[in-house]
Amino acid sequence: MDARRLRLLGAAAAALFVLLLLDVLFHGLAARMDERLGPALLAPTGPAHAAALALDLLGGTIAVTLVVGGTCALLWARGERIAALRLAAIWLVTYAVEESIKLAVHRVRPPYALVDEVTYAFPSGHATLAAILAVLLAYRLRGRRYAALGTALAALYALAMAASRVALGVHYPSDVAGGLLLGAGLACFGLALPFPEKIRRRLQR
Repeated sequence: MDARRLRLLGAAAAALFVLLLLDVLFHGLAARMDERLGPALLAPTGPAHAAALALDLLGGTIAVTLVVGGTCALLWARGERIAALRLAAIWLVTYAVEESIKLAVHRVRPPYALVDEVTYAFPSGHATLAAILAVLLAYRLRGRRYAALGTALAALYALAMAASRVALGVHYPSDVAGGLLLGAGLACFGLALPFPEKIRRRLQR
């Protein structure tokens, strides 16, 4: 996938995110649907609840940071220093943007949450991080024999993570939709941006 296509995908995701953000801020259609869909999608017991709790742990900030940090270290050790720095930059920028938007929007979490959360709701951090990982994995697998399967599994992981947050009642559906769009958009932009030539030359010495 070339840089132009990545920029187009990033721009599309960004535009949809802005529309959703405005809807949440002004209590539009999506925000009103949240109030109906949210309680109906809860999973208080059973296998769905257990799976959601497992994804809650696997998709948290600490777990994802360890995965990203380990991947960066592996790439660096293999001599792929530009890829390592790009991954670290995408992760740090996306995390900063996501947390800043949460503070700015100030959306309170659903009152029926099944687990305790102390931060604000929009956008979902778990969904944002899952989208980043899915896009980066799909990009990494491009051109390989099993790229289609890997991309499908990555997308399934991101969607499952988003669904788990709604099932636990810690996010409204629009929160996770916003997280997926934000993560995917920033990941695409991060992959499309050219690496500074001076740094590239130094790393390739």
